[in-house]
Amino acid sequence: MRNTEIQKPAAIPHTSILDMIRTVRNDLIKDFLDVRHLTEYLIRSHNIHRPDQVIVEQICVGLKEKLIAPVDQRHYQTLIRQVEETGDASIPGQYRALFYSDLEQVLRRYVH
Repeated sequence: MRNTEIQKPAAIPHTSILDMIRTVRNDLIKDFLDVRHLTEYLIRSHNIHRPDQVIVEQICVGLKEKLIAPVDQRHYQTLIRQVEETGDASIPGQYRALFYSDLEQVLRRYVH
């Protein structure tokens, strides 16, 4: 007789999920700490033709603060829930915007 029970995915510890999110978020932040990349992003996404150097430096300070900040669990709640429910630690492309919106919180402080 075969066991027809559906196997529940292995649970991933909450701290591991947060570590995974932090790693992806911090990798993105590090990309933006490259002033060339940040400037290109500001030109492309915020229609700023010549970003002021002082503003770019202030954004970099804000990004460095975000780099050491804990993961905002409320912001990433949908992703955390999906990983907990599926047991799949990969991050689908649909969540890419979630990471960018986290960084946009920093940018909005300096770009109007």
